[in-house]
Amino acid sequence: MNKKLFCNDFQINSIRAKLSLILILAVTAIFAGFAFFNYVTTKSDMNSELYSLRDSLAKQLSESLIFPLWNFEEESLEKIVNSEMLEKQVYAILIRNEDGDIVYGKMRDDHWNLIESGEEISGNYYFKSESISKSDQKFGSVEIFISPEFMRKKLKNSTVNILVTSLILDILLVFILFVSIGKSVVHPVRRLAESVRIIASGQLDREIHSERKDEIGQLASDTESMRMSIKDLTDNLEGKVRERTRQLKEARDSLWGEMELAKKIQTVLLPERPEISGYDIAASMEPADEVGGDYYDIISVKGYDWIIIGDVSGHGVPAGLVMMMVQTAIHTVLTGNPETPPSRLLSLINGIIYGNIEKMDESKHMTIVVLAGGKGGKFSFAGLHEDILIRRAATGKVEAVGTDGMWIGITDDISEMLSDDTLRLEPGDCMVLFTDGITEARGSENNMFFGDERLVRIIEESGESPASQVHKNIIAALESWKRPDDVTLVVVKRLE
Repeated sequence: MNKKLFCNDFQINSIRAKLSLILILAVTAIFAGFAFFNYVTTKSDMNSELYSLRDSLAKQLSESLIFPLWNFEEESLEKIVNSEMLEKQVYAILIRNEDGDIVYGKMRDDHWNLIESGEEISGNYYFKSESISKSDQKFGSVEIFISPEFMRKKLKNSTVNILVTSLILDILLVFILFVSIGKSVVHPVRRLAESVRIIASGQLDREIHSERKDEIGQLASDTESMRMSIKDLTDNLEGKVRERTRQLKEARDSLWGEMELAKKIQTVLLPERPEISGYDIAASMEPADEVGGDYYDIISVKGYDWIIIGDVSGHGVPAGLVMMMVQTAIHTVLTGNPETPPSRLLSLINGIIYGNIEKMDESKHMTIVVLAGGKGGKFSFAGLHEDILIRRAATGKVEAVGTDGMWIGITDDISEMLSDDTLRLEPGDCMVLFTDGITEARGSENNMFFGDERLVRIIEESGESPASQVHKNIIAALESWKRPDDVTLVVVKRLE
């Protein structure tokens, strides 16, 4: 292996380096997990061993010190304590009389030598106190202190040994993987990549062969198929370009015709000259695409007047189809039963539309509000949509009437989420219904929205004018704003 090739193999973005790194990390994680498990297990075992040692020594001393303490034979006390202190993990033993005073004690100094001590012991030790009694009469106690120092050293040595072993195994693994991956993966892929570069340079006559039956062999076979396809395409390019151009032109003409038809159908469905007796009305819908998802309607049937505005989520053909279904369903219901309450109308429409949307396999819903006109400027309404803006002639200020209900198309039954509310237009009052394509229009820097406040200001300034002028002023104000969504606007003004 030459120096250049060796350096290339060690590059961090090479296949060999990446595969080696992944496997090494995996094995390292396993070793680390084993080391941690060994640490926890060993520590638990050592703790158990020290607790057991502490308890057994305390029990043994409490029995062997009965007579020496009863007779206060200091020589016997010292002999027994010294015998137990032969266990190197014992740090101190204290003997107390029945009043709790230390009568005899031994402990370790800084060099771990035995010294006599009558002082209290403090520190982190495994401590046990056992009473000394005779014939159920307690006349003293023995206290034993076990040092964890030897356990810690043993645990540290064990952990270091495991970590060193893991490091050595990791180093061996690096070498083994580097060699094996290079032979079985890197070099075959490098030869295949060289063949691909030759094909990319335009030399399409070089065949690619591989005797391997694994994924690399399959990749070589696929690359050879690609070479043959490119060669065939190159040899017949001019004819195929002409044929493809013809197919694309036919598809474009067909699609354009269908889009024009859909746009025409949608335009026909909207009211051409919306009229309600006693009101001045101006309305429009401008789709963002060829076909829009906004909907408005002014319906007068059998003496009942209805104003409707809605916005299907998204835009384009799917949204336009949902809009047309909603329009058709509303007209069908109102033609048969024009006195239907607004909430009942929306519940019926939702039941029809929900199933159709599911069949379309489209995630669509529609914000909508329907207003049923009554006598004396009274309207009952239901649904969930943008606020209804009303410029009051008496004050010249805009009042925002919130809508409270549920979108249609979300679930199969929304009847429990709908209710009927009312509002009243006095003579000269101007009501504006709109979709969010107006308020969410963006400025030239894309960081500013047209917004509700700007719309309210225009309505307040134009409210004395006819509905058509109010409508014109709002649309004119939008001219310099980007409108990525459909824009629908309905202006209704009660006449004197």
